[in-house]
Amino acid sequence: MQELKDSVYHLNYILRRESGVDSISYILGEDSISEPIYIVNNSKDRMRDFQFVEKNEFSINFKTYVVYKYAYNTSAIDGCVTHFWTPELGVFLIRSTTWRSMRILYSTNTAINDKINSLCRLIWQKPEFYFGCVERMELLPESMVDKCIENYINLEK
Repeated sequence: MQELKDSVYHLNYILRRESGVDSISYILGEDSISEPIYIVNNSKDRMRDFQFVEKNEFSINFKTYVVYKYAYNTSAIDGCVTHFWTPELGVFLIRSTTWRSMRILYSTNTAINDKINSLCRLIWQKPEFYFGCVERMELLPESMVDKCIENYINLEK
């Protein structure tokens, strides 16, 4: 759920996992001045070290989406996680910079999911934006590149 209050977006997500259910909340603004807030499991203490990194524009079907990149746990040697958000679609991609794993958050709406998939493909093609935590630091695994290319080719058929 995404709600706009005074030019600040309040987002709430429920993640179901084998180990249980997590609730994640964000409070994000469309400017780099707003302090981003990230809360897990309704903790009274918000997650420290969550910061805006940069933003980039991507076009899908002649519509431009501004995608904001945030990083959590930036001071940890092996624990940084990046979050990608756009006001139109919410937080849609969460990526560990250490374990090279990622989560794509989908909607129950197929048209929205198509936009999310397209944005992910565009972001993966811009490694200076996708990689690293607050800096560029790793390469996309070859298997992931092959899978992305395969998926893209299959969409064209």
